[in-house]
Amino acid sequence: MSNEESSKLNLIILECFDDIFSIFERDTKALYSFLLVNRFWCKIIIPLLWKYPFSITSKGKEIKTLSSLLTEEEKLEIIKEGINLPPKDFSSMLFNYALYIREYNTSTLYQSIEGWYKEIVYNDFYFRISYTTRVKAQLKIIFKVFTKLIMKNSTNIKNLSLLSPIIQNDIPDVNIFINSQPGFKNIENFEWNISFDAPNLFFLIKSLENISHNIQDLRIYDSNRMLYNISNNDNYIDLIVSLIKAQHKLTFVSFDRFGPEFAPILKILSIHSISLTTLQLSHISNGISLAPIQQIKNLQNLSLYKCDNLNEIIFNDFTKTDFNLKSLNIGLVKENVFKSFLKLPNRNLEKISFVLNNTSNKIDVQDLFFRCPNIFDLKIMFRCKIDLLFLSILANNLTYLTHLTLHTYNHYGNEILIELSKPILPKLKFLNIRLPELNILKNYLKITISPLEKIFFIYSSKINIDYINILLEFSKKKKTLKIIGISLNSDDDNFKNFEKITKDYLRIVNIFNNIFIKI
Repeated sequence: MSNEESSKLNLIILECFDDIFSIFERDTKALYSFLLVNRFWCKIIIPLLWKYPFSITSKGKEIKTLSSLLTEEEKLEIIKEGINLPPKDFSSMLFNYALYIREYNTSTLYQSIEGWYKEIVYNDFYFRISYTTRVKAQLKIIFKVFTKLIMKNSTNIKNLSLLSPIIQNDIPDVNIFINSQPGFKNIENFEWNISFDAPNLFFLIKSLENISHNIQDLRIYDSNRMLYNISNNDNYIDLIVSLIKAQHKLTFVSFDRFGPEFAPILKILSIHSISLTTLQLSHISNGISLAPIQQIKNLQNLSLYKCDNLNEIIFNDFTKTDFNLKSLNIGLVKENVFKSFLKLPNRNLEKISFVLNNTSNKIDVQDLFFRCPNIFDLKIMFRCKIDLLFLSILANNLTYLTHLTLHTYNHYGNEILIELSKPILPKLKFLNIRLPELNILKNYLKITISPLEKIFFIYSSKINIDYINILLEFSKKKKTLKIIGISLNSDDDNFKNFEKITKDYLRIVNIFNNIFIKI
């Protein structure tokens, strides 16, 4: 075999391994195990591990590794602030790790920096820092140094998240970002919390319209409703409008917590009417007209959540709009808005989520079930009493359902499961309901023909080990059930007792106040 043929073969093998390992891109534990197999695998895995190295749970190990790449000048900047740097770890210098970083996220980067700071200054990650003026100055310099390191070395940043760090009140000098190559030229995903307001940040956003033209995923929110409290909010609105105009092809847009100033932003989205497929609006209120949405002809996924103050006078009827929605989420909007969206001619609808406030809307919902039999993912939050006829119509018409979530404020878990015990929903794999009584659950599992893979219970304070034993028995018999989810308050004694009992024979993952049991 010639050298050229050998080189081509090696390239093919490398590409195959890249494709295989990319499946585990977010599974850090698996990637670390692959890392130790041999040198060839190591060279493939390191770039994957360092695409998104920082997280909200970072303890500073990533910064410790990156610190081996600092120049003497960069280290001196930190030392001048009175920080003694640990000796260089030569084992961490095998790769230029910063080269592979694909994300600049102010919040997670700061989290990792603070973890590293605690280790080198206090020798204790769990030390509670007192944020004196001196400590803030030290953290600010470290943040700046490692920002420069990332911008100088990374060749292909795809994700930019400008979220407020815990202490930092601004980003480093904007020239660090503008003068870097390629810098933010290749950004595809951009997230910005407007409440993280600072001079350098504003100028960086302004520069993006001249640098970044390939943003596809745009998420902007105002967590502290800052635009309500400043007189020059037009500057920010113009900034967002200009950024949207500068993009070639937006596909996903999400806006949260905007008032009447939002109108020009919603209107300008029409220039992406061909490419934009997903629009999420949350807490949009006070006189906003939804009419511009009608211009987005290729919209497939629409979400309106807590847009409860939309002006009914200027609300435009959507019933004749020729949408081809596949996914619709309507949560806490006015009644006429809710009804109008339910009447959309969407025969291709596959996913829908909504809050049902009163019984008068049930006819419109039932009509939707008749018109859209291909729905496979349904989520309903009931704020009214559930009647069995409604559940029967739901189950008999939506035979393609694979995911079903029915949440109630009152104790209707039993009624739901009794109705679902009938020989219906032959494709259902995921069920999320209020915890029913033990005998009701037992009867349901005995009768159901659904190939359930995951069951999640909310309001589970009365759960005990008998529930798990019934579900385990069902899993052995049916051979489909793999995961049980339980919602408990982590401060509740039942949470701790339940976790202790089940850990003996089940794999448990705690996520916030939920317990996920993998069978």
